[in-house]
Amino acid sequence: MTRSANIRWITFILFLALIVRLAALVARHEYVPPQSVGAEAGVMASSLVQGHGFLSPFPGIHSPSTHLPPLYPMLLAALLKLQTNVLPERAAAPVPGAFVFYVALAINIAASILLPWLAWLFCRAAHFPEAVSRLTALLLCICPEAMRAVGLIWDEALFVTSVAALLLLLLRDAQRPFRWLLPLRSGVAAGLLSLLNPAFLPSAVVAWLALNFRSFDQTSPFQHTRRTLAALLLFMASAFVIQLPWHLRNWVALDPPAPVFIRGNFWLEVWTNLNPLTSVPTPDGPRLMPVHPWQGTDPATQSASLTEQQYFALCRSRALASPEFQQPRTFVAYVGRNLDAFWLGLAEAQRWHRNPLLFFFAQGFPALVGLLGIFLARRQISAPVFRMVVALLVVFPLPYYLTGGAARYRHPLDILLYVGIAWFLKSLAYKRKSAP
Repeated sequence: MTRSANIRWITFILFLALIVRLAALVARHEYVPPQSVGAEAGVMASSLVQGHGFLSPFPGIHSPSTHLPPLYPMLLAALLKLQTNVLPERAAAPVPGAFVFYVALAINIAASILLPWLAWLFCRAAHFPEAVSRLTALLLCICPEAMRAVGLIWDEALFVTSVAALLLLLLRDAQRPFRWLLPLRSGVAAGLLSLLNPAFLPSAVVAWLALNFRSFDQTSPFQHTRRTLAALLLFMASAFVIQLPWHLRNWVALDPPAPVFIRGNFWLEVWTNLNPLTSVPTPDGPRLMPVHPWQGTDPATQSASLTEQQYFALCRSRALASPEFQQPRTFVAYVGRNLDAFWLGLAEAQRWHRNPLLFFFAQGFPALVGLLGIFLARRQISAPVFRMVVALLVVFPLPYYLTGGAARYRHPLDILLYVGIAWFLKSLAYKRKSAP
């Protein structure tokens, strides 16, 4: 394709993604600011602006927090400071409002419309056929989860697009002549991403290794392997150095220290997922919510004055003492439900009392077709890229089989799954063309 043709194609993709996302926002009335902008992140942003630091966002818990990674609350805090400059009358009570909502919404939209373009660049860097590259971009323009994530004032849209950018960087660096700068900058990018959301960091390490793994050099059997291991250590060390200020805050500055990696709410998520939903009154009528202190539904946060660390420790003890974890059969069933919710959407629909067919066709069907397409195209995809794709599909979901699977957690993998859908559609077109 010529340069002008590429520019026209990119412009079309960005415009289509924008129109689809705006239409989804209007259809779901998500352009109206909610009562609580940013949920927990919004509360933490208010605390930062007021000079109290990262305090726990939960009602009744007044202590330093490791509930969320620092970057998104800091982003909302920066918008809050901007709000007080643009709207000085709000300076006396700096809480996220309409201004913060619309700026954060614009950031979400911008991040989300870049996702199909980054997917197209990723496919081209992987040397996929142009038909697969274009189909992937077009499909991601109408990805249901991408349209849902835009309306949330949360890190999801920004995180998923950042994951796509990191995968593109890793893929391009793996194809360049080796320089020590490459694993250094990739590690810095991975470290920054982990401060937005640490969920992808283990997968990033595995993806780097899958792309850069080579067979032994015939002339010097150990030289290349040693260099690869040294580069991997540099990648991991540079990511850790970027995270170090946050770790020092958690491990040294807090009293008592919080021995967690980036965030410490793993067992809170497990405990929340183990418990049935409860009906909570809202201005729009009763709403089903999990047992979670953010909604004020967990009695443990109301009966005693706990620090956040004490509450997370209580969640761990309650989760480990539950029948789901005590009995092997029920534990397997619990993991099975989370696996179903992550890949198929049926268990998630049951949990939220929604239409299972709708959830399956929006979540499960694309995943199954994508996995099938990747399998069918395995011989047409280069070995390093195929290793990376398989490794990510296996490694990334593992924590969610315990904490609670959902399609919103799977969204960072959608770039790979929609690549698989594009390969599947291409194989169907090829069979139809070659049929007598």
